Amino acid sequence: MKELEVIGNCESIKVLGNNLFLLKDNKAYANNIFIGNREIYASIYLNGKNIYCYFDHALYEINGIELKKVFSNENYTSFKIIDNRYVLCHERISRKELEYTLFDLRGNAIWTTVNDEYADILGNYLRFTKRLNQQSFTIKNLFDTILWQFILPDHFHFFGEVQIIDDVLFFFAYLDTNKLQNVYGLDIHTGKTIWELNYKTPYTTQILASLLNEEDKLCYGYGGHLYQVFSPLNGEILLTKDMTEYYKQGVSPVPFNNTIADGKLWFVSGRGERSKFGVLNTATSEVEFIQDYPLENDEQLGKPIFHNNKLYILDTANMLHIFE
Repeated sequence: MKELEVIGNCESIKVLGNNLFLLKDNKAYANNIFIGNREIYASIYLNGKNIYCYFDHALYEINGIELKKVFSNENYTSFKIIDNRYVLCHERISRKELEYTLFDLRGNAIWTTVNDEYADILGNYLRFTKRLNQQSFTIKNLFDTILWQFILPDHFHFFGEVQIIDDVLFFFAYLDTNKLQNVYGLDIHTGKTIWELNYKTPYTTQILASLLNEEDKLCYGYGGHLYQVFSPLNGEILLTKDMTEYYKQGVSPVPFNNTIADGKLWFVSGRGERSKFGVLNTATSEVEFIQDYPLENDEQLGKPIFHNNKLYILDTANMLHIFE
């Protein structure tokens, strides 16, 4: 690929929907147009097909470069919309207490709770995890009713995101320093185990594909000398491909830096003078190209982002590399 430009002082870059967001010099840009400060960038999120952000005690929908106020409340600084009908607000009121309130869009409070937990939105459910707790979580409905709880075996801890596809909630857990890997698929409605996988070191088999592609409902991962495709709906490994040919050439990607766009898995590998990036076709499971891209001072390339026929890679020196 041809390098078009290198931009310095870039702190973060992300794609939400069809929009490219960049944080540079403490300023937020959407598709190269200034939209606000660091606070706005940090709060930007995708819900369904709409993009939102919050600041100054209000929730806004981002449409192009326009900000449309959706909801406001002077008592809260964090706002997450749910199902285009509700807004979950929270505010820290002490070191060990968080206050959550669910409002409808007219501003009517449905419930309020104070606890020492963090909340994630999973479809029309809420997942609450106690602070400093990496072993259990609670699933509630939108009316603050506990539906079910999940507790890992002793000494296991969660790793990575808890993700949902259709009605399956799936996630990874490890024992101590990766002695054992457990992977779970649970029914989001009931908490019933749909599938469970258990692996022990030295791993002859494990799940390294955690990157969910919502278009085909499969997970992908290219790490070390293996490429893998995994179905989170039934817990089945669909493909494990030996990539030793590339591994011997110094290509050893980290799965958590993989990204997917337009049916292609983008990856980075190495550091400093050994840095590389490339792309793998998920339809054929073949590498389409690998490109050397040496960096100075032992820096590393971050997650590749492919958007509107251009590739964006931010390195650890906050330099944004743009290719076509």
